[in-house]
Amino acid sequence: MNKYYKIAISFLVVACVCTTFIVVIIKNINQDNIVPKMEISIPNLAVNQDENNHYSVDFAKIKMVSFATSRDELFVRFDLGAKLPKSTKKLPHYNGNDQLKSLYFYIDFRTNYFGNDGKINPGQPDVTLDISFYGDDQKVKNNNKINVDGQLVSGGPDHDYFVVKYPYDEVMFNQAKSEMVFWASSISSSEAFGLNASYYTLKNSEFAATTEHSDAIKINLAPKYTD
Repeated sequence: MNKYYKIAISFLVVACVCTTFIVVIIKNINQDNIVPKMEISIPNLAVNQDENNHYSVDFAKIKMVSFATSRDELFVRFDLGAKLPKSTKKLPHYNGNDQLKSLYFYIDFRTNYFGNDGKINPGQPDVTLDISFYGDDQKVKNNNKINVDGQLVSGGPDHDYFVVKYPYDEVMFNQAKSEMVFWASSISSSEAFGLNASYYTLKNSEFAATTEHSDAIKINLAPKYTD
């Protein structure tokens, strides 16, 4: 039987910087969807980053982030350190009675990270993906935002990975070239610590856009046109 979740993608343009916040809250799984082979996979060289966390949350740890494209769709896959809980009620307790309340996975895309002179452009990410399986994100209820359908096509709760797809052009509306930079992270919240229960990021110096920041990952991404 299919499980039902809610998925929404929201756009916000701020001042002269075209910044979009895409909130992906899973609506439904259709196991009949065909997930293409991932074309780009970035392993995390810093999976266990618990030194500054209140709690060690294995299923929030990002082992790898992968991407694939078709003519019209972008597929994003997260591989995790453990299986995701089956439901919000199954989120674990820490220190006896402090239960996790939510878990969010983020990807920020910057399509113009470098200028023509090779220097880093100032400004914010073009797109932020916010993916959640637990609870109801109040940000989605803002009627001033534009919602675009997206879909969880594989994995999710009770799995140690998930794949989300959504319309390529509606996400990468600001893309002028295939080269881009992304950041991936996860944040969990609890009653006692709010959104500071745990925080994990994807880091890989081999794919980093600069030597100073191993969490800013440079990739080439574009729709795949076939005959």
